Amino acid sequence: MVKFPVGRRLFGVELGVVRIGESEPAPSFRLVAQPNDWEKTVRRATNHVEASGKQVLYRAFWALWIERLHTGRPQWSKSTTPPRESWFSTTTGTSGVTYYTSFTKQGLSSELVFESPDAAINTARFEALQTRRQELEAAYGGALEWQDLPSRKATRIAEYLDADVTNQEEWDHYIEWLLDHQTRLRAALASVGGALGLAGE
Repeated sequence: MVKFPVGRRLFGVELGVVRIGESEPAPSFRLVAQPNDWEKTVRRATNHVEASGKQVLYRAFWALWIERLHTGRPQWSKSTTPPRESWFSTTTGTSGVTYYTSFTKQGLSSELVFESPDAAINTARFEALQTRRQELEAAYGGALEWQDLPSRKATRIAEYLDADVTNQEEWDHYIEWLLDHQTRLRAALASVGGALGLAGE
């Protein structure tokens, strides 16, 4: 009985001989057996995991969003590759402060997220902006949800639309909604000094 070291991966190869025309015979190898998880391991290592299910829809939706940004708001993003995740982010120009558009459990969202690795900075920025809530929402033209997210490091302000990425007939409406709400959110933040003006920065 042959024993192999634990953790060793084994492959079965069939050896043959091929000859093309008058050439000399050459060895030919054909893989006939491999570890069960080998294909997944290779795809993961080479970052070629295929998208499936909703990931395909997310990628298609964000492709439309990127196209719209490039034609109407090119300064927002230089991205050319749509993600397969449920969210798409763009920078505010300030580290740790990011705009997000996302499909969430609450629906489609337009967000401003404070996501510095330092939770204290996120709290300080959130609270600084909250002191100007009335002014910000007046410039925005409506109410926003203020979420201090005590169970997480991040904090955010957002607005939601009842939406589902599987409802493809509504994608044009979703794109228009995001464009409108992100435009208003950015203008509102700029009206109170922008991200750099938060917490005395």
